Amino acid sequence: MKYKYFNTNDFLGDDLLIRWALFNESDAFWQQFMEMNPDRKEFIDEAKQLILQIHLAENEANPSLNKEEIWARLKEQIDKPEESKTELLRERKVFRFPVWQWAASISVIIGLSTYFLFFRTDKKIDYQDLTSIAKDRYQLIEKINTGDSPLKVMLEDSSFIVLGKNSKISYPVHFQTGKREVYLSGEAFFEVAKNAQKPFYVYSNELITRVLGTSFTIKANESEDKITVDVKTGKVSVFKHNKINLIDPETRGLVLLPNQKALFDRANENLDRRLVEIPMPVKPLTARESKYFEDVPATHLLSTLENTYGIKIIYNEETLSKCIITTTLNNESLYEILDVVCNTIGATYKEVDAQIIIESNGCR
Repeated sequence: MKYKYFNTNDFLGDDLLIRWALFNESDAFWQQFMEMNPDRKEFIDEAKQLILQIHLAENEANPSLNKEEIWARLKEQIDKPEESKTELLRERKVFRFPVWQWAASISVIIGLSTYFLFFRTDKKIDYQDLTSIAKDRYQLIEKINTGDSPLKVMLEDSSFIVLGKNSKISYPVHFQTGKREVYLSGEAFFEVAKNAQKPFYVYSNELITRVLGTSFTIKANESEDKITVDVKTGKVSVFKHNKINLIDPETRGLVLLPNQKALFDRANENLDRRLVEIPMPVKPLTARESKYFEDVPATHLLSTLENTYGIKIIYNEETLSKCIITTTLNNESLYEILDVVCNTIGATYKEVDAQIIIESNGCR
């Protein structure tokens, strides 16, 4: 990983460093980085200690503090005599920061303070919360669909968003280095331009969706208790705010593939993976592949369906290989085809964790 950071403030806003400071993640990387870049070790150490101090202060603070109160407390700390501040830092075994550095870091500090505050409280997060935090870091553009027709919004990276009725989206005038972040209220379809060096994040209430380049739909109405993410193409990571891990979200949330969706219950914070209501082919049959199956093992047809829809179908291969079936695939949906297959061979199916499980005691 290449870093173009040259002072403490730069490192304060780095997600990787925050995770290292709080949870000692990627320790080997940071040790090697400081060894190879000794001129930036002091800045990294100072940023790490400041993050730890803010985290400690937040753990001790009243969780009901709003952003204005956080600002007042931090400003009070900035305005303290240098001797008092030095004593406080010495007690907590952190570095001594000059007044000018505290002042220059204040916007980052406010962002980090609110960051910790969100992850400590159980309160619901809404669009206003998210955008108010983002405005401390950069200028936002907001688009609101007040009409009856979908509203298409183009982004500077050639990605586009189709906003549903009464939905709104906020995004920076210019994306930051290393990430693309947008904030959604309502329903929207996303077609994200691929950029492996700059992941795309959608913040929708308590849920975060991370992609590199794909298409998907999010429904996140603030008045409703459910948030859904439906994937059309590509791969998407979905995770909760209180389980955030921007380094590798897949380790803390769900990884969704085409025809899969995430369903988040805001009331009990359950996050489940399911199949979309109407799965669509991700690899349609080619002209060379016959849609007519005559006297073939059921396993052959199920394998074809699995490849066509990109959905895992689990079954006892030994049992079903003895079941012979003849059918033609036309414009039936996946579930209609499964109904025909199962009725023909005397089996049943069910969906579990975005997979299809075929249950059979043998052919009838």
